[in-house]
Amino acid sequence: LLQMLPGIAEAERRDAAERYLKRAGAQWPETERDKALASVATILADSRFDQLFTPNSRAEVAVMGSLEVKGKLRSISGK
Repeated sequence: LLQMLPGIAEAERRDAAERYLKRAGAQWPETERDKALASVATILADSRFDQLFTPNSRAEVAVMGSLEVKGKLRSISGK
């Protein structure tokens, strides 16, 4: 939901999320689907996350860098 909803017009998001949850969460109790929808809606409404959840944002990005682990510099990469 966090991946697909930002690309959907805000006025249509709730309906789209409910349709998705009815399919993907068909085995979930309705109360659990409602909780999932409420959690996602809360995150998307939080202005602190505006730059993370835009229509142009990516669900996964490549990351590369170095970390010091137990005094040794280690190269890392991943998604």
